[in-house]
Amino acid sequence: MKILYVTTAPTPKKPNASAFIQRRLEQIEKQKETQGLEYDVLYPAVEYSPFLKFILRTFKNYNVFDTYPHKYELNNIVYRYITKKMGLIDFLQNYYRSYEWFEKIIPDEVDLSSYDLIHAHFAFPNGIIAKNLHLKYGIPYVLTLHGTDIHTLPYKSEQLKKEIVESLENASCCIFVSDFLRKEAVNLGYSGKNAVVIPNGFDPEVFYYEKKDSAKEKMGFKEKYLVGYVGNLIDVKNVMLLPKIFNQIQEQNHNTNFVIIGEGNLDEPLKKSCFEERVDVRFTGSIPQNEVADYMRAMDIMILPSKNEGFGAVVVEAQACGVYVIGSNVGGIPEAVGSVGRVFSVNDEFLSNVSDYSVGILNNGIDIEAMLKRIKNFTWEKIIKDEFELYKL
Repeated sequence: MKILYVTTAPTPKKPNASAFIQRRLEQIEKQKETQGLEYDVLYPAVEYSPFLKFILRTFKNYNVFDTYPHKYELNNIVYRYITKKMGLIDFLQNYYRSYEWFEKIIPDEVDLSSYDLIHAHFAFPNGIIAKNLHLKYGIPYVLTLHGTDIHTLPYKSEQLKKEIVESLENASCCIFVSDFLRKEAVNLGYSGKNAVVIPNGFDPEVFYYEKKDSAKEKMGFKEKYLVGYVGNLIDVKNVMLLPKIFNQIQEQNHNTNFVIIGEGNLDEPLKKSCFEERVDVRFTGSIPQNEVADYMRAMDIMILPSKNEGFGAVVVEAQACGVYVIGSNVGGIPEAVGSVGRVFSVNDEFLSNVSDYSVGILNNGIDIEAMLKRIKNFTWEKIIKDEFELYKL
């Protein structure tokens, strides 16, 4: 079987972007011979004009990629980029119809007749592209839904919602990373007839448990406890709550260090707020996965206060390192956290609930064994085998 993956992807400037896609493909690369599989990877990417970049960075505070290469190889995964140039007028009038350009140019760039299946990640634009290629050339496709493509984008316009629902209905199978997302899709008008839930996973060779004391010493933390956050520093992640949460934890437990791992347009406002709250926080910026894992092994608690989330691979990665996750009761976070963590409703009591519960966990200890037993079902090896079984249907 030969598969064409149509997906977002890392770039040379952002090698950690779309990490859950990279991890999937690395596992596919490991299993391809035993599964009798060949594959190629396409990234339909929008490249903004200099003026549009200026507008988005200045007035929207967007973190816009500069340029895309023709090809990029990362850990033996070769990404091929098909780029659409976009100016301000196109952005204002036609951004949500950019898939039309890609579905026209892809047949000129690759030999579609050589593929048995298209596997698209994200409904927009990739799922819509796959749907239209299927209708025109008869190639079946599988679609994986990750989060914003279901719980946010369909509400941007009625036409976009219609196109997304059609991309779900016409797929041979729709893989949702959480049951929450499947239900959200049904709320959009999707029948659910071809739905299956397969969550995100983790790589046990990268994310694994070791004694907290030695892990803290390795990373240069001097206090007994470490509380942190891992993820993008953007509004939907609700990260501006972290400084106050950290402050309240610090007031009740002085033996605690804090770390924030990631980058985004709220980086500077977040640092300023931490200073105002008199909380000393280590900001790492964007770092490689093996360094993220080093920090996780040192963490006792990870706080995830998101406003919405598809599943949150970072949750199972943290649990694999023996980190107790406390998050918001939204999206797929409760499914990711399971019974070995805790979620709270995002309301007026969220800050005090999270901080008080965090202090209780630090004082009373964590059941590491229950956590490590649970996450055995979330390895990328198992998840990709489940996906391969769907390819055979």
